[in-house]
Amino acid sequence: MEANKAYLIKKNIISIEGQDKEIFLQNIITNDINKLKNEKSIYAALLSPQGKILFDFIIIQNEKKFLIEVDRFDAKKFFEKLMAYKLRSKVEIKVNTNLLSLDVDNQLFKKISNLSENLFVFFEDPRFKNLSFRALINLENLLNFSEKFSISVIDDDKKYCKKLFDRGIPPVGFGSMYSEIFALEANFKELNGIEFKKGCYIGQENTARMNLKSKINKRLLAIKNLNGDVKKDQNILYKNSVIGKVATDGSYPFGLIKINDENKNEFLEDNFKTETSELKILQNKFI
Repeated sequence: MEANKAYLIKKNIISIEGQDKEIFLQNIITNDINKLKNEKSIYAALLSPQGKILFDFIIIQNEKKFLIEVDRFDAKKFFEKLMAYKLRSKVEIKVNTNLLSLDVDNQLFKKISNLSENLFVFFEDPRFKNLSFRALINLENLLNFSEKFSISVIDDDKKYCKKLFDRGIPPVGFGSMYSEIFALEANFKELNGIEFKKGCYIGQENTARMNLKSKINKRLLAIKNLNGDVKKDQNILYKNSVIGKVATDGSYPFGLIKINDENKNEFLEDNFKTETSELKILQNKFI
């Protein structure tokens, strides 16, 4: 990424403040909110009672509130789910439509992170080292930000999406796979999205049991379309046997694939088929 460019990515920011904000989030998310006392950001999810992913997001702490960066297309439903869980908790939950999320170059990130001015909030994506560097900035400060650092702000998240895809991370939220995939199948343990030592949260019991028994029979993996048209929910075939299905299609397809130690080496080398396409696993970081 060029140091003189910043890219707007399709995220919305939800803020949570109030005296119960820590305990409210701690009781519902997969990660430990107390990590933010020492870390700038954490990755987490909200699960169904069965342990399947409803929403994934990044949380940072800014002064007296938590800021949650969630996929723009999941934001409305995520906000409604948080409000449903609020009950009598003394928290205030808002969608901040003026706060923009920028993917910035590492050099620019170092420059802005050393400033004392409160023009923006900055953090590194906690899923992988050097994956993405972010700045959250108010819309009214965008022009000042652009001029101050002599950068162009571009409304295009293709580079960001490809960075995630190349690392085996779905570029969009889990809304299109709502309640279909268990957190451990979606590699949340490897992406630093689950804290197994914290107390209970929604979906914790089944997630902990799967981890304890190493009962992860399927993995969400990036797949490369070699030929044809990849379509969501199609069966994925290997040597005429069904070994998974297409979880997402489009420019960045993913498959939920049954894989084990006995077959993984040949799986990584061979091709797969669906009814309308030929595929290959793009990466092997999670298997």
